[in-house]
Amino acid sequence: MMKTKLSFLAACSFMLCTLFLVACDNGEEALTIWDYSPVVCYVAVEDAEGHDLLDPQTEGNILGQDIKADFMGDTYELNAEVVQTRYYLARFTGLQLVYGGDEERYYLRFGELAGENTYENEPLTLHWGDGSTDVITVYNRLLIHAQDDHEIVRRFSLNQGPEQESDLLTVTRAAGDTPVLNGAPWQLDDVSPVVDATLADEITDSLAKLPFGAGTGFRLEFPDGRIEAGQTGTLAITSPDGTSVQSEMTVKQVLSEENFNFYRQASDEQKAVYEDYEIPYFYFYMLCETSFGEADDASRTYHVFAVRTDAEPYYELWLCEDLTASFQALYPDETVNRAGRLLKGQLLLAE
Repeated sequence: MMKTKLSFLAACSFMLCTLFLVACDNGEEALTIWDYSPVVCYVAVEDAEGHDLLDPQTEGNILGQDIKADFMGDTYELNAEVVQTRYYLARFTGLQLVYGGDEERYYLRFGELAGENTYENEPLTLHWGDGSTDVITVYNRLLIHAQDDHEIVRRFSLNQGPEQESDLLTVTRAAGDTPVLNGAPWQLDDVSPVVDATLADEITDSLAKLPFGAGTGFRLEFPDGRIEAGQTGTLAITSPDGTSVQSEMTVKQVLSEENFNFYRQASDEQKAVYEDYEIPYFYFYMLCETSFGEADDASRTYHVFAVRTDAEPYYELWLCEDLTASFQALYPDETVNRAGRLLKGQLLLAE
């Protein structure tokens, strides 16, 4: 079983055949209760050179594709929340993107399934969003040889290949077309105010006068090619008239998991942004700060979401520009719950 730091849920997978002995006053034989390790499958995805295609910062990663899994008649979308039941102890979360393990990389995690259930080479079909699939076969059987002798036989195989006891499988695929944020050219095609305040009209008028509007081109550039918390990069902006300006940008946090994993890690403020701005499925999130001058209202906080869409070019950046603190300072006697803009940027495709 793969050693992992993936999540607190994965810790449950290390419990195999734990015994709880209940003493009896009347001399009867003690009751033995067995707790079986749940069935969990981890899938690493890489190209022929070994690049992690589940890493949102890998050029040609596949996270922007519509990844799903079929198992026993049900379909599970990547990172979709699964309704919990009371039927078994294992916590089933469907198909999730997780990070960790001995190699400190990204994995797809499917499970947990009850460890005492029988699965006779049950197919787990992974759909990669480009029409192709891979099939993992799951075999699990509980063997009770005697009252105190229980055995779990568990095997996995990939595409009818050799069976293995390890729950980690590696799929080799061609690179996808999901763009990375670093250095990619984007252009804003929609700017919408988001205001919840008593002076909503005045604040909306002020937001309409801010720069960085529709038609603006921009790049997020980081020297070493990766975006991580604590790093400093550059926000390069080009206005529709060709005027360019650069601003230093500091990364506060990076997340790449939605729903279950995002909500477990996100602050209340981040959750409010996600819900209030109605962010769709995203495969990358960055919280950053920048400033466009020395004035009190020059500082900006951006919640940046990389989003897949259904129409070409398929990818957008949604920048939630948070100016709530600035307007609270400007109108101290008024109620300003939220004031900012939603900036939707479209990836500029090469000619």
